[in-house]
Amino acid sequence: MDAMNSTGPRLTQPQPWTVDLGIEGESLPLHSHAAYVWETDREFADAVRFLEAGLRGTDHCVMFGHEEANEAVSEILRERGFDVEGLRARRRLIVLGGSTSGDVILNTIAAAFEQAIADGAPLIRLLGNIGWGHQGWPGDKDLLAFEAKVTDAAKQFPCVVVCMYDVRALSGLIVQHGAFETHPLIVQGQSVRENPYYVPADIFLERLEAIAADISGRRRTEEALRKSEERFKNLFERSRTLLEINNAVISNLTQEALFHAVAQALRRVVPLDRTAIFLHDPKKDVLRLFVLESFLPSAYFTVGLEMPPGESHVGWVFQNQRSLLRRDLEREREYAMEDRAFADGVRSYVIVPLVARGKAVGVLAAASTLAHRYSEEDAEFLQEVANQVALAIENMKAYEEIAALKARLERENVYLQEEIRREYNFDEMVGSSRALMEVLGRIQKVAPTDATVLIFGETGTGKELIARALHNRSGRRDRPLVKVNCGAISAGLVESELFGHVKGAFTGALERRVGRFELANGGTLFLDEVGELPPETQVKLLRVLQEQEFEPVGSSQTMRVNVRIIAATSRDLEEAVRAGRFRSDLFYRLNVFPIKVPPLRERRSDVPQLVMFFLDHFSRKVGKRITALSP
Repeated sequence: MDAMNSTGPRLTQPQPWTVDLGIEGESLPLHSHAAYVWETDREFADAVRFLEAGLRGTDHCVMFGHEEANEAVSEILRERGFDVEGLRARRRLIVLGGSTSGDVILNTIAAAFEQAIADGAPLIRLLGNIGWGHQGWPGDKDLLAFEAKVTDAAKQFPCVVVCMYDVRALSGLIVQHGAFETHPLIVQGQSVRENPYYVPADIFLERLEAIAADISGRRRTEEALRKSEERFKNLFERSRTLLEINNAVISNLTQEALFHAVAQALRRVVPLDRTAIFLHDPKKDVLRLFVLESFLPSAYFTVGLEMPPGESHVGWVFQNQRSLLRRDLEREREYAMEDRAFADGVRSYVIVPLVARGKAVGVLAAASTLAHRYSEEDAEFLQEVANQVALAIENMKAYEEIAALKARLERENVYLQEEIRREYNFDEMVGSSRALMEVLGRIQKVAPTDATVLIFGETGTGKELIARALHNRSGRRDRPLVKVNCGAISAGLVESELFGHVKGAFTGALERRVGRFELANGGTLFLDEVGELPPETQVKLLRVLQEQEFEPVGSSQTMRVNVRIIAATSRDLEEAVRAGRFRSDLFYRLNVFPIKVPPLRERRSDVPQLVMFFLDHFSRKVGKRITALSP
């Protein structure tokens, strides 16, 4: 027979008819079963005075409830000077938890009461905090039956039972049925009153099935409403984030600024410990880590990391233009890069493609140190973000290309204006001597090709005119002919002049300088007095001739160009090669098609024509008509 259903122990001494509640001026009748309704921390602490009043006297106390509540009550008692552990050791204070059955809980409480009476307790006070909805506790129906039975069971012991109800955390139906319909007395606002809503236990238990069904239905409705509210709030936050990202796309014209703005906006609605953007480099066919924001230390996952598209999870997303969701990386790893991510502490991630106008340009990735952190809904949201970012990247590329072309045209215009203002303004050679005709024949032969030409000749023989004639008769005539006098540039600046430099490359490099090779891209570069180049520059020039690529001074970024080289010298380069002043491999690269320009002393028959040419030229300049010269 259940202990709480037996006749119970009889009192061995007269008992007071009322019991001090611990709240000034308030008391409860012996055998009371009261509900204490609270919603503030202060009201919770006031309820503990019910136990405190008994412990300061001779009463025995039982603390019954879920773990968090029991610990909170114990802490309040400690703060008020009670040795909780000592009281428990002497069995003046008994602490009970829950069980999976209401009847088991009743029997456990009955056993505690009988032990207290055996220990000489004149009165037993029980303060309860039922674990409604807590793991390890009975369901609502079982707990409601338990509460209904406590009223009659309390009459069998010298006790007062107070059950606490947190109206902030519990549903309205639990408070209605559990507090108001199963307790004859209500404690609220530091006052005790009879409960007009109390339902006797036998009647309440008859209605229990309907009550439990009502609570279950309402709980499902409340849970669905809560989820709906959370979903609405989440959708609102994500919509606001998309708007913020859209504003970032509009206001940021650099990729770095845009990506960092996107990462900050994402962190507010998507949990992440690492976010990264990879962009595709079509020249090398790799995905390069362009921007990274991470709380995870890593020796390999740094900006500049390159992943081949066919050998990584990042590459799979890029090639298939589909998102990839790993909920538990410990069990779902397929690629070597995923092993490295797991070693860094990543346990789940989602990667989405950056697709603009049907073409993938990269991927956006978010990772967490917790498994099962991301859902399909997160992947869909990140894809919406990625679509905006991809379009912004394409627009930025177009903007950068337009800006680069504009700057290039401006540079070419300045250079050509300088060329126009040079002292002599003609590109046709005057004369008909056999020596000059041989030179013109060679020009006609080699000009249409892209072959490198080396022009030999003494100073003043017109090597630049030969170079200009070669360019004007080539397929590159619509692009600039850029001239560099290698002998007029100091050794320390010749590399910067030819290949350019980045900002900060050396003292005085206050801004980026475009080199003559980059300026001549698509056209022709004329290297006058190439024999004056220092040895270290000869090495870089040789590489440009071989590979058509170079690095500006102070930069590690390789730049490719398409330039035809025409070189000229007044020195004997073969002698310079033998003497070790000029590299033999460079000489042979330059000397693909040599042209030797004869001096005027070898073209004496051209002198009359030259005289008449200059006579006409200068007579126009001074505004006089002169048709002949006296001998």
